[in-house]
Amino acid sequence: MSAVRSAMKVIYTPGLNLKSPIGLRNDPHTATILHFGSQYQTEFEQAIEQIPPFERRDFDAWYDSEDGAAFRQWSNRAFAMASALNIVEQAWEQDAPEEVEEDEVDPTLQKLVDINWYLETHGVWLVIIAFIIGFVAFFGTGGLESALAATIRLVAFSGSAVLLLAWVGTKLLPGVIRVQARKRGVQIPTREVQQAQQMPLWTQESELTSAKILNYANWVMLAQPGAGGLMELTAPNPTPPTDAHTDRQTKILEAAKRWRDDSPLRPHKS
Repeated sequence: MSAVRSAMKVIYTPGLNLKSPIGLRNDPHTATILHFGSQYQTEFEQAIEQIPPFERRDFDAWYDSEDGAAFRQWSNRAFAMASALNIVEQAWEQDAPEEVEEDEVDPTLQKLVDINWYLETHGVWLVIIAFIIGFVAFFGTGGLESALAATIRLVAFSGSAVLLLAWVGTKLLPGVIRVQARKRGVQIPTREVQQAQQMPLWTQESELTSAKILNYANWVMLAQPGAGGLMELTAPNPTPPTDAHTDRQTKILEAAKRWRDDSPLRPHKS
């Protein structure tokens, strides 16, 4: 709990970063968090050294520009915050409730689902086998006019037709499963295919995590964004003090809000 408390201190104190490690007295956890953040920064700098010379030339030009300066200022806070968020994520995973045992699925419905999965995965072989049978029967007996050849062609073409009809039938099985599921009171979610949006990872609206910050730092080496494209790291506004808070809690909330309002990263401009 003390490590999580120190991690939240880093997250809600915008002025606390790798270059200004304030308030570390009697707080070894915060010092450790910033140490891990420095390791993230070192790993990033080592990755930069691996950039090919031609691409490195463009990166160095960006790194020395105003946008690069904004990124360096941002990264001092970002790597510290990534380390703090990693502590919170680990604590969340350790304290996560055990999985709730799911209700037993109807055996008949489960068997239909298994058959449908198998046919979706291997159903194309029905078409391939039907084509092979028809191909062999046509070219193997195409020049023969005997009753035996005609019988072979009839049997082969009939078998191919049956296989093709079976393949078509597999496309109707999901509908049958939905009908059976509704009869049993089971809701089957529909799968919607969404068109992938061509948006950078750091502009997508999602929960801020340590992995996302580190992924963004890696993307910088490829994208070199402007100062306005940096990921938002500003912590949310703290809860306003009320009569229920003690004097110490009130001072903490007021200090957190002051740090947030005076943060050099809000807005992200160089």
